Amino acid sequence: MRRLTLAVVLGFLLLPVSAFGAREFAKVGTIGGQFLKIPMGARPVAMGSAYVSLADDANSVFWNPAGIARLSRTVLSIHHT
Repeated sequence: MRRLTLAVVLGFLLLPVSAFGAREFAKVGTIGGQFLKIPMGARPVAMGSAYVSLADDANSVFWNPAGIARLSRTVLSIHHT
């Protein structure tokens, strides 16, 4: 009787793992920041996202923050996502 009770209890404890699969538990917390993958700026996107070395406008904050040092004037970039 003891073994049967232990088997039933272990069966109920393992039920969520078998119902959802092990892969579902690995995905927890991976869909919260999907909007961060949307690239910023029309020019960088048109260049195929190869903008890291050229970053010389307000979009350099997103693509290469070191590009801010290359700015010679005040610039503003507004994005809507």
